[in-house]
Amino acid sequence: PRNNGVLNGKFIEFNQGEFLMNSSAYGMSDTAWIYVPKSCSDGAICKLHITYHGCQQSHEKIGDKYIKNTGYNRWADTNNIIILYPQTVATNAMDSTSTDRESIPNVNGCWDWVGWYGSDFDVKSGKQSSAMKKMMDRITSGF
Repeated sequence: PRNNGVLNGKFIEFNQGEFLMNSSAYGMSDTAWIYVPKSCSDGAICKLHITYHGCQQSHEKIGDKYIKNTGYNRWADTNNIIILYPQTVATNAMDSTSTDRESIPNVNGCWDWVGWYGSDFDVKSGKQSSAMKKMMDRITSGF
């Protein structure tokens, strides 16, 4: 079941730039959030769920609306799940894998699903992927 009342956990803002040098050059904000249910803060064994916002849904574009209103936190509260809300930023980076000179920049702050920030965008060595892995490791080791 989900918590339909007042959330009992807390939102923690942290520096996601720590996990990727020059993060904005790779479409990632310096700031991200996690939602930590009280049970997790009190020592319960908790799982981790990462939620990737859509294009134009980053904190830069809509504030905390996605973070606080998508419903993930209500499920997390009653199921011992920490929610990670990584954040992007809009950039003028062009698709580096495209041979099309008409490629458009990432002005909508999308996650890199086309190669804006390198041809390894879809594998573990990609800039955003490797930053996410580092965040996962930190959070699951007791943040």
